[in-house]
Amino acid sequence: MKNKLLMLALFAVLYATPGDCVAADEAADNASVLSSHVEELYAVPMMPLWACSLVLAMLIFERSLALREANVLDGSLTQTVIDQAGKLDFESAQKHCEQSNTTVGRAWAQGLREFNLGGVALEETLTQASLLALKPLKRNIQAIGTIATIAPLLGLLGTVVGMVLVFDEIRVSLNPDKQKMAEGIMIALFTTVFGIVIAIPGIIARRAFLSRVQRFSESIESDIDRVRYGYLHARSGGTKNEAAL
Repeated sequence: MKNKLLMLALFAVLYATPGDCVAADEAADNASVLSSHVEELYAVPMMPLWACSLVLAMLIFERSLALREANVLDGSLTQTVIDQAGKLDFESAQKHCEQSNTTVGRAWAQGLREFNLGGVALEETLTQASLLALKPLKRNIQAIGTIATIAPLLGLLGTVVGMVLVFDEIRVSLNPDKQKMAEGIMIALFTTVFGIVIAIPGIIARRAFLSRVQRFSESIESDIDRVRYGYLHARSGGTKNEAAL
């Protein structure tokens, strides 16, 4: 059995074509190039960019969950409060808001609590409570914008470091090592590209989140106007409107 295996191996070596040898050499070269690129991706100048990308991904994921419409607005609750305001039954409206887990529910529960205590206008207390409730929604959006701003700068810093490595190799050697020079250039290119790749989704995410918060604010403002109208209509007995609370 062993003799047969040796004969087969000898036959394969003797009859191997030059094309097979070239293909094997090309495969080895490709593997070497790939290994070199992997090392450059995890070079020291790339570490700050990797950290930025990780933090950015976490912040975008966190804000995506926090700014879901179901966590902020509640159409059925809004309609309930409007109906209760039309009946001047703000205690029931407050209880419904207190049972809600949404941002607008918690805000309006606080606003109606203050209104029921007296001494404050309905529209004013709901507006102030809503503004305070919307502020936490902007949390981490500024951080996303900051990372999107500094990522290209860190990429530029990596570019400078890579070029310094190239020129240092030229300076210290009469016959510069082309491999080391190529590594320095690749580091410069990788950091530049990676910095831009981080910045683009960061800028898009920041603008999208700010737009979503603005849309929530406008929706809540419109709902407050509807509650106020129902309240004024009920107070006037359905025959006239009041100018203000």
